Amino acid sequence: LTGFHALIYRYTGATDQIVGTPAANRQHPDTERMVGLFVNPLPLRNKIKPAAGYRENLWRVQSHVSEAVEHQHTPFEELVQEFQPFRDPSASPLFQLKFQLDRAPRDRICLPQVELVRMPREVAIARHDLSLDFVENNDGVAGQIEYCSDLYEPGFVARLADHYLQLLESAVEA
Repeated sequence: LTGFHALIYRYTGATDQIVGTPAANRQHPDTERMVGLFVNPLPLRNKIKPAAGYRENLWRVQSHVSEAVEHQHTPFEELVQEFQPFRDPSASPLFQLKFQLDRAPRDRICLPQVELVRMPREVAIARHDLSLDFVENNDGVAGQIEYCSDLYEPGFVARLADHYLQLLESAVEA
């Protein structure tokens, strides 16, 4: 996530950024055995300090994420009401950038008398201006970028992905 913030800063110069991420929102023991989607979009506001270096920004982002996760139970609609942002029906009200890191989903789940099989998701319309979605698996981390084709050209997104990988490699080496 810190790398994504650094990338956005390098492309836009914006140091104050809001990136959304899904939160599982299953803290209450009663929801653990329930079937259903309990995901809550969690807006994460971070202020990047370019002069501070990657490690300090990593610490700051990590701290902000920890604080935000403590409030993940707050309904997204309540946040929208509280902040009352300008509403554009074609955009998410609190963030247009999304970052997601998940464990690899199981392709098949067998329950008593029921077998659930994961179906591929057909993506026709981007839900946000730009989304980085990563899945952690046995081989490492795989990712994909979903983007609004009205805003970005495929070549630009390919360069953005290359720059993101370079940024992450540099951060690891530092």
